[in-house]
Amino acid sequence: MNQKKSLRNCPICQEENGEILHTQNFVLPEGHPLSNGYDILCCDRCGFVYADTTVSQKDYDVFYAKLSKYEDKKTATGGGESPYDAARLQKTAECIAEFLPDKSVRILDIGCANGGLLGYLKKLGYNNLCGLDPSPACVENTKQLYGIEAYAGSIFTPPQDLGDFDLVILSHVLEHIQDLKFSVKY
Repeated sequence: MNQKKSLRNCPICQEENGEILHTQNFVLPEGHPLSNGYDILCCDRCGFVYADTTVSQKDYDVFYAKLSKYEDKKTATGGGESPYDAARLQKTAECIAEFLPDKSVRILDIGCANGGLLGYLKKLGYNNLCGLDPSPACVENTKQLYGIEAYAGSIFTPPQDLGDFDLVILSHVLEHIQDLKFSVKY
Protein backbone atom coordinates (compact mmCIF):
# COMPACT_ATOMS: atom_id res chain seq x y z
CA MET A 1 0.00 0.00 0.00
CA ASN A 2 1.19 3.48 -0.89
CA GLN A 3 -0.36 5.82 1.68
CA LYS A 4 -0.15 9.61 1.81
CA LYS A 5 -1.57 12.64 3.53
CA SER A 6 -3.78 14.22 0.90
CA LEU A 7 -3.44 17.73 -0.53
CA ARG A 8 -7.14 18.17 0.15
CA ASN A 9 -9.35 16.27 2.55
CA CYS A 10 -11.73 13.62 1.24
CA PRO A 11 -14.69 15.46 -0.30
CA ILE A 12 -17.12 13.06 1.41
CA CYS A 13 -15.90 12.49 4.98
CA GLN A 14 -13.00 14.98 5.32
CA GLU A 15 -10.39 12.26 6.08
CA GLU A 16 -6.89 13.53 5.29
CA ASN A 17 -5.22 10.21 4.46
CA GLY A 18 -5.61 7.89 1.53
CA GLU A 19 -4.07 5.18 -0.59
CA ILE A 20 -2.57 6.20 -3.93
CA LEU A 21 -4.25 4.07 -6.59
CA HIS A 22 -2.70 5.81 -9.59
CA THR A 23 -0.63 8.87 -10.45
CA GLN A 24 -1.92 10.75 -13.49
CA ASN A 25 0.44 13.07 -15.38
CA PHE A 26 -0.39 15.45 -18.23
CA VAL A 27 1.61 17.50 -20.72
CA LEU A 28 -0.14 20.87 -20.76
CA PRO A 29 0.56 24.14 -22.55
CA GLU A 30 1.91 27.17 -20.67
CA GLY A 31 -0.78 28.98 -18.69
CA HIS A 32 -3.21 26.03 -18.61
CA PRO A 33 -5.62 26.41 -15.65
CA LEU A 34 -5.29 22.81 -14.46
CA SER A 35 -2.33 21.06 -12.84
CA ASN A 36 0.05 18.84 -14.80
CA GLY A 37 -0.89 15.85 -12.70
CA TYR A 38 -2.38 14.44 -9.52
CA ASP A 39 -2.73 11.27 -7.52
CA ILE A 40 -5.95 9.27 -7.54
CA LEU A 41 -6.62 8.48 -3.88
CA CYS A 42 -8.89 6.05 -2.11
CA CYS A 43 -9.96 7.55 1.21
CA ASP A 44 -8.79 5.54 4.23
CA ARG A 45 -12.07 6.13 6.08
CA CYS A 46 -14.95 5.92 3.58
CA GLY A 47 -13.37 4.47 0.43
CA PHE A 48 -14.32 7.37 -1.84
CA VAL A 49 -11.95 7.65 -4.82
CA TYR A 50 -10.99 11.16 -5.91
CA ALA A 51 -8.37 13.29 -7.63
CA ASP A 52 -6.02 14.70 -5.01
CA THR A 53 -5.39 18.14 -6.44
CA THR A 54 -5.39 21.71 -5.22
CA VAL A 55 -6.93 22.99 -8.46
CA SER A 56 -10.03 25.01 -7.55
CA GLN A 57 -13.56 24.57 -8.82
CA LYS A 58 -13.23 27.98 -10.47
CA ASP A 59 -10.23 26.69 -12.47
CA TYR A 60 -12.23 23.63 -13.56
CA ASP A 61 -15.16 25.86 -14.56
CA VAL A 62 -12.86 28.02 -16.72
CA PHE A 63 -11.31 24.94 -18.30
CA TYR A 64 -14.63 23.33 -19.27
CA ALA A 65 -16.07 26.63 -20.52
CA LYS A 66 -13.08 27.80 -22.56
CA LEU A 67 -10.80 24.81 -23.24
CA SER A 68 -13.19 21.87 -23.30
CA LYS A 69 -11.87 18.82 -25.08
CA TYR A 70 -15.48 17.83 -25.71
CA GLU A 71 -15.90 20.55 -28.36
CA ASP A 72 -13.89 18.58 -30.92
CA LYS A 73 -16.44 16.25 -32.49
CA LYS A 74 -13.70 14.09 -34.06
CA THR A 75 -11.79 13.18 -30.90
CA ALA A 76 -14.13 13.80 -27.97
CA THR A 77 -16.63 11.55 -26.29
CA GLY A 78 -20.21 12.52 -25.54
CA GLY A 79 -21.39 13.28 -29.06
CA GLY A 80 -21.54 9.75 -30.41
CA GLU A 81 -19.19 10.33 -33.34
CA SER A 82 -16.98 7.29 -32.71
CA PRO A 83 -18.51 3.79 -32.94
CA TYR A 84 -17.61 3.07 -29.30
CA ASP A 85 -19.11 6.34 -28.05
CA ALA A 86 -22.24 5.87 -30.18
CA ALA A 87 -22.79 2.37 -28.78
CA ARG A 88 -22.24 3.59 -25.21
CA LEU A 89 -24.68 6.48 -25.59
CA GLN A 90 -27.31 4.35 -27.32
CA LYS A 91 -27.13 1.72 -24.55
CA THR A 92 -27.38 4.44 -21.88
CA ALA A 93 -30.46 5.93 -23.58
CA GLU A 94 -32.05 2.47 -23.81
CA CYS A 95 -31.41 1.85 -20.10
CA ILE A 96 -33.02 5.20 -19.21
CA ALA A 97 -36.01 4.37 -21.44
CA GLU A 98 -36.62 1.13 -19.52
CA PHE A 99 -37.47 3.23 -16.45
CA LEU A 100 -39.28 6.09 -18.21
CA PRO A 101 -42.08 4.76 -20.42
CA ASP A 102 -43.74 8.22 -20.61
CA LYS A 103 -42.03 9.94 -23.56
CA SER A 104 -43.34 13.37 -22.48
CA VAL A 105 -41.17 13.56 -19.33
CA ARG A 106 -38.83 16.56 -19.15
CA ILE A 107 -35.15 15.51 -19.15
CA LEU A 108 -32.08 17.65 -18.41
CA ASP A 109 -28.59 16.39 -19.27
CA ILE A 110 -26.03 18.36 -17.24
CA GLY A 111 -22.64 18.18 -18.95
CA CYS A 112 -24.27 17.14 -22.23
CA ALA A 113 -21.07 17.70 -24.29
CA ASN A 114 -22.17 17.60 -27.95
CA GLY A 115 -25.60 16.19 -27.10
CA GLY A 116 -25.14 12.56 -28.10
CA LEU A 117 -27.12 11.06 -25.24
CA LEU A 118 -29.93 13.53 -25.79
CA GLY A 119 -29.86 12.67 -29.49
CA TYR A 120 -30.38 8.98 -28.72
CA LEU A 121 -33.19 9.81 -26.30
CA LYS A 122 -34.80 11.87 -29.07
CA LYS A 123 -34.54 8.87 -31.45
CA LEU A 124 -36.40 6.83 -28.82
CA GLY A 125 -39.27 9.34 -28.91
CA TYR A 126 -38.54 11.67 -26.00
CA ASN A 127 -39.40 15.25 -26.91
CA ASN A 128 -38.88 17.37 -23.78
CA LEU A 129 -35.08 17.36 -23.78
CA CYS A 130 -32.65 19.99 -22.59
CA GLY A 131 -28.86 20.11 -22.44
CA LEU A 132 -26.59 22.11 -20.15
CA ASP A 133 -22.85 22.37 -20.73
CA PRO A 134 -20.14 24.88 -19.72
CA SER A 135 -18.85 25.03 -23.30
CA PRO A 136 -20.73 27.39 -25.62
CA ALA A 137 -19.38 25.39 -28.59
CA CYS A 138 -20.86 22.15 -27.18
CA VAL A 139 -24.18 23.92 -26.65
CA GLU A 140 -24.20 25.04 -30.28
CA ASN A 141 -23.24 21.54 -31.45
CA THR A 142 -26.14 20.06 -29.46
CA LYS A 143 -28.58 22.52 -31.01
CA GLN A 144 -27.26 22.07 -34.57
CA LEU A 145 -26.71 18.30 -34.55
CA TYR A 146 -29.93 17.29 -32.82
CA GLY A 147 -32.24 20.31 -32.74
CA ILE A 148 -32.37 20.07 -28.95
CA GLU A 149 -32.71 22.98 -26.53
CA ALA A 150 -29.35 23.60 -24.83
CA TYR A 151 -27.79 26.26 -22.63
CA ALA A 152 -24.33 27.30 -21.53
CA GLY A 153 -23.90 26.78 -17.81
CA SER A 154 -22.96 24.20 -15.22
CA ILE A 155 -24.35 22.40 -12.24
CA PHE A 156 -23.23 25.50 -10.28
CA THR A 157 -24.51 28.11 -12.72
CA PRO A 158 -27.72 26.96 -14.39
CA PRO A 159 -29.64 29.57 -16.39
CA GLN A 160 -32.40 31.36 -14.51
CA ASP A 161 -35.88 29.92 -14.98
CA LEU A 162 -34.65 26.63 -16.43
CA GLY A 163 -37.74 25.03 -14.95
CA ASP A 164 -38.47 21.67 -13.41
CA PHE A 165 -37.38 18.29 -14.73
CA ASP A 166 -38.56 14.75 -14.22
CA LEU A 167 -35.03 13.41 -14.74
CA VAL A 168 -31.63 15.07 -14.38
CA ILE A 169 -28.73 13.17 -15.95
CA LEU A 170 -25.15 13.56 -14.70
CA SER A 171 -23.36 11.06 -16.94
CA HIS A 172 -19.58 11.37 -16.74
CA VAL A 173 -19.91 14.61 -14.76
CA LEU A 174 -19.36 14.10 -11.04
CA GLU A 175 -15.72 13.07 -11.50
CA HIS A 176 -15.10 16.57 -12.95
CA ILE A 177 -16.40 18.37 -9.87
CA GLN A 178 -13.89 19.52 -7.27
CA ASP A 179 -16.36 21.08 -4.81
CA LEU A 180 -18.89 18.42 -3.81
CA LYS A 181 -20.31 20.57 -1.00
CA PHE A 182 -22.48 22.91 -3.03
CA SER A 183 -26.09 23.90 -3.11
CA VAL A 184 -28.00 24.53 -6.32
CA LYS A 185 -31.76 24.83 -6.60
CA TYR A 186 -33.33 23.65 -9.84
